[in-house]
Amino acid sequence: MAPQSGTPPSYTASTEEERSRRLADVHGRLSKAMDNASSLGAFVDPRLLVELRDVVGEVLELIGDRPACRYACGDRGFHCPISEPLEREAARLQASGWIASWDAVEARTAHDTVCLCGSRMSYLALRPADGEVATAWAVCGLCRHWKAL
Repeated sequence: MAPQSGTPPSYTASTEEERSRRLADVHGRLSKAMDNASSLGAFVDPRLLVELRDVVGEVLELIGDRPACRYACGDRGFHCPISEPLEREAARLQASGWIASWDAVEARTAHDTVCLCGSRMSYLALRPADGEVATAWAVCGLCRHWKAL
């Protein structure tokens, strides 16, 4: 999510009650994002546009109309944030005790990678708390495409 949201994205609801709660939550976040867009000039601030896209994408997922990726990401070695969100994998690993990691060479490699949307990518790495081998990714902060390093 964009920095202004304060709420991490949620994923597939398991019950109708959970779905209703998520829909109310997403509606509140969409209202807040639209207020931010109006007051802070979303049409010139790409972070707010990304936040709006994320919230609208979640609303579409909740109502069963999942948007498709406009890039041919699978053909170019990238992973799609719509069909394979990295947030799910990172959350799963963190829940099982993985912690943040840093490697200067991998970070440089990630930064030197140009995303499908034209942005430079950022670095994310996690490792088991009791291990030394990390799993690292290059992640686009704008469109959220990612690539394993």
